[in-house]
Amino acid sequence: DGRHRNHLRSIELPGGAVRDLWRTRASEPRAMRAMRASPSGRRLIVLYKDAPPRLYDLQTGAPIVSPLLSALSNCTLAEWLPPFATSTQSTLQPSASPPPPPPPPPP
Repeated sequence: DGRHRNHLRSIELPGGAVRDLWRTRASEPRAMRAMRASPSGRRLIVLYKDAPPRLYDLQTGAPIVSPLLSALSNCTLAEWLPPFATSTQSTLQPSASPPPPPPPPPP
């Protein structure tokens, strides 16, 4: 009938302890398409077919509301980016000496 029961579990390795993070209480019209945990292991983004992605706190299983995510739909890929620097100074340091100039062309 086009309805789905989405269930998300965490399995700790190597011990194998299983913890339910989230499950639908009733069938849903959208199926999970993909998911990706953050590098810190604190957040999980779940992508759905024909619906906006959802963001979850992996410690509590609670959804995290994000206006940006609600504007998206039918995503097929998600990737976590490194955090941006919070200071106003650049984190890049100039090199000690500039690279040598290229050799002159042959005569």
